[in-house]
Amino acid sequence: MAGKPLAKDRKTDIWIVDSRRLVVDEDFIEREDYGDIGALVRWIEANGILNLNPLKCYKRGEDYVIIRGHRRDKAIKIIASKTNEIVYVPIILAKKGESAERRYFEQASENEGKAYTPWEKAKVLKKARNLYGWDDNQMAKESGWSLVYVRKLLSLADAPVKFQDLVRSGRISATYAMDAIADNCVDKVLELADAGTLPAVPQNGELFSPAEEAPRPRKITKSVVRPNSVKIYKKWAPKVEREDIPKEKIPFFDFLDRLLKGELEEKDFKKFFK
Repeated sequence: MAGKPLAKDRKTDIWIVDSRRLVVDEDFIEREDYGDIGALVRWIEANGILNLNPLKCYKRGEDYVIIRGHRRDKAIKIIASKTNEIVYVPIILAKKGESAERRYFEQASENEGKAYTPWEKAKVLKKARNLYGWDDNQMAKESGWSLVYVRKLLSLADAPVKFQDLVRSGRISATYAMDAIADNCVDKVLELADAGTLPAVPQNGELFSPAEEAPRPRKITKSVVRPNSVKIYKKWAPKVEREDIPKEKIPFFDFLDRLLKGELEEKDFKKFFK
């Protein structure tokens, strides 16, 4: 190493900014459930703010408007209030020319922290459709979710407010709600709610008993796979000739194709991995 010139500094996409310059656009954020912020505060205190994944922002005047990282921002503000010192935060800036609608949609489809709930996703999709004119296919392509899942979320976004409130209050899960909409059972669920006889439904149970409604197979779709992985696979798979894949790996390749098409049920997983 002696005698060699010093290497030049490398420019990176990460900026370190004063946390007081981070702002939240309340008309932008659709998150309602922020999860356990206290646990996140404790993690940051133990590991350091600069070890956080950078928040994604765009510049507006002297401020940085948050696109992704609203939970981290809440935790950082708590830490700043405790220390009463300037807190520096790692951020990355949105690409120049990135559209406002793409930034908005990204909050639900590419969040690397606590995933948005189905209800929160439904709100984002509805606004992307009504305000920005996106159709179902565009939303499926941008998110990496299946078209079926996108349409189910939109059905929840378009449901009666009283029915939506059952989901928001936790009286029924979003999955049950979307299945009830598909089965034209919304009025029945509302009647049960009004009568105070809405059954306590286990997280993985059925909304109605077998006598009332035949059990519906629970689909496993690409909506439960990280969107980035789906996008990478969709780009890679068409370039691969099936004949070039080792024979012992072809069944898994075919299994992935069925997974991304939303064709699999629980019995398929049990059969494949037994």
